[in-house]
Amino acid sequence: MAAQTSKRLSHVTSSPTWLAVLLGAALLFALFIYASVDLIIVALESQPDCIAHERVGERLSSTTTAAKSSC
Repeated sequence: MAAQTSKRLSHVTSSPTWLAVLLGAALLFALFIYASVDLIIVALESQPDCIAHERVGERLSSTTTAAKSSC
């Protein structure tokens, strides 16, 4: 009985369908890793420059200003 079970198991793991499933999972994992790395790189490279901040009492323009300076 054990010989039949191992024979069935080897048949399942060597089938082309099983290989296609593993290959698809590997490709999805690689795509996920690529997208994550790409998002991190874009986030690090797109840091905005320091924006001039009007201090309290220095009303130079009529536009709204930041609550706190980022510089």
